[in-house]
Amino acid sequence: MKKSSVIFVSAISVSLLLLQGCSDNESAPANTTSTQETAKITPEVKPEPIPEVVSEVVPEIQVETTITPEVPVEEEVADIKPEINTSVFVYAEKVEVTDSRDITENIDLVVFVNENMAVGTATQRIIIQTYDFLQQGDIKGAKNVTIGLMSGEFRVFQFTVDVTKFKAGDNFIHSVLDASKIDKVRPDVDEFGKAADFW
Repeated sequence: MKKSSVIFVSAISVSLLLLQGCSDNESAPANTTSTQETAKITPEVKPEPIPEVVSEVVPEIQVETTITPEVPVEEEVADIKPEINTSVFVYAEKVEVTDSRDITENIDLVVFVNENMAVGTATQRIIIQTYDFLQQGDIKGAKNVTIGLMSGEFRVFQFTVDVTKFKAGDNFIHSVLDASKIDKVRPDVDEFGKAADFW
């Protein structure tokens, strides 16, 4: 039994030594950690040297400044055409204007009238209103004015007035048509114009 008691005592001794060794390892890192934490909290600060104050007399420098007045910058402005007044066409539901004076010296109008209006009467009214239209200053620079009359979706009459030949007279219709070339006329409008002695 001696052999078994020696083994038993040896096993207990080894166990005690291991326990003691483990307890030393646990406490050592705990102390190291707290020392590291303290070191992190209070870092070492080295004071920087304070620079010496040197008093020198700097010679006075004279600077001339010239203030130039601000010159306005001219912006490129697109050539804005004045709007062409079409209010003389009082029987029109709508008037579309194409102003090509800068390219072809022409102004083109498409005058839309109610399709229930008799096309002969509509043509007569548009020609009379063209008399007033040709005398307004906002068509200056136009060599020709083309007016198309639309009744619903159909062009029933179109004429081009040579503005240089237009002379305002007592008879509005003849004053306009004497300076005009009829481009398109529907047969029923043509009959109306001939019966009324317009052309």
